[in-house]
Amino acid sequence: MVEEVRLQIDQAIPCGLILNELVTNALKYAYPNGKRGEVVIELRESDAGMVTLSVSDQGVGLPAEFDWSNSASMGLPIVDLLTQQLGGTLAVRTSPGASFTIEFPKIARRRRPRRLECCYHDAWRSWFACVRRR
Repeated sequence: MVEEVRLQIDQAIPCGLILNELVTNALKYAYPNGKRGEVVIELRESDAGMVTLSVSDQGVGLPAEFDWSNSASMGLPIVDLLTQQLGGTLAVRTSPGASFTIEFPKIARRRRPRRLECCYHDAWRSWFACVRRR
């Protein structure tokens, strides 16, 4: 289930990278030898302003001794770093299947940035930037 959740670009990009990594892992490892299954993606926003992103499957799961924070691959440590960048937490369930749930505070909508224009000033004979409010 994916609700419409509007994020600032500072949060949308890390979420997209996290989602790409987790779905790729699920497609590669959850259902080996041609087994079929589904990957469930959930995205929701709570009334308290928290966003939850979850990717899970009912596949083979992760080994009990699996330590995602010390993984030899780059993928899951990057997911952890991106979660930290969002100011969030990452919870991992290893069985049945695998489930990764990230929760982070939503950044409030920002004011529209000022418009920056490049201007040429004859007296200075150089380019400079001037800021105009709209």
